[in-house]
Amino acid sequence: LLLSVISGTDPLDPTCALEPALPMAAHDGGLTSLRVGVDRRWNADGSDAETNAAIESALTVLQHLGAQIEDVSVPDTRCAVLGWEPIAGAEVAVAHAETYPARAGEYGPALSFLIEVGRSASAMDYQRAQLDRMAFRGAFATLMRDIDLLVAPVMPNAATTLDALDAVAGDAEANARLIGFTAPFNLSGHPALALPAGGTVKGTPIGMQFIGGHGREAMLLRAGIAFQEATAWHRARPIP
Repeated sequence: LLLSVISGTDPLDPTCALEPALPMAAHDGGLTSLRVGVDRRWNADGSDAETNAAIESALTVLQHLGAQIEDVSVPDTRCAVLGWEPIAGAEVAVAHAETYPARAGEYGPALSFLIEVGRSASAMDYQRAQLDRMAFRGAFATLMRDIDLLVAPVMPNAATTLDALDAVAGDAEANARLIGFTAPFNLSGHPALALPAGGTVKGTPIGMQFIGGHGREAMLLRAGIAFQEATAWHRARPIP
C-alpha cells in the first residue's frame, strides 16, 4: 500500500524516477513459472549452518508454490562491499554536517565510525568506489536478465544484539562480513525485500531477502506475500 502511494513521477522532485506508479502486487497464492535464482556458494560464504538451513527451507517453500529454482553465479561482490563504506560514509557525513562533529559525543560508535570514514576518504578513494559500484551494477543487471529474483540471506547469522553490533563498528573486516549480503544492492540500486524466514534453536530470527531487477518491486512484493501466506515466520516472536 505504501509503495503504491510513494512510487511514480513527482513534479516537485527532480531526482525521482519517471516511471508510472507501481500497481498493487496482484497474487493468487502461487508463484507458477517464477524463476528464482540461488547461488549456494555465495550464500554459504561465511554464513552459519542455521542461516543456510533456513534459506534452503525457504527455497523448498517457493518450489512448492510453483517457482522454478535455478542455480546461478552472483558476480564478485567484494569490491562493492568494500566500496560501501567510503560512499555511504561520505553521504552520511554530508547529511550530518550540522551536528557532527559539533555534537559527536551524542553519536553511537557505529555511526561515528561511518561518518569518520566519509570525512577521511579522498576524492580518489570515492571515485574508485564509484567505478567498482558501476561495474557491479552492470554485472548484476546482466544476471537478472535470466531470473526474476535472487534469494540470499540478509546477514550471515541470525539477528544479533546491539552490543555485538557496537563491537564490530570499528572493525572493517567484521563489518564487511555483516553487510556482505546487503551492501552490494544498496550500491547497485536493485530492489530487495527482507523477510523473516526461520529461527535459531535459541529463538532469534533469521532473515532472508529477495533481490529483483530494477523496477521489479511489484514482483518482489507478490513473491513476499505468497511466501508469508505459506509460512508463519512473520508471526513469530523472538525469545527474550
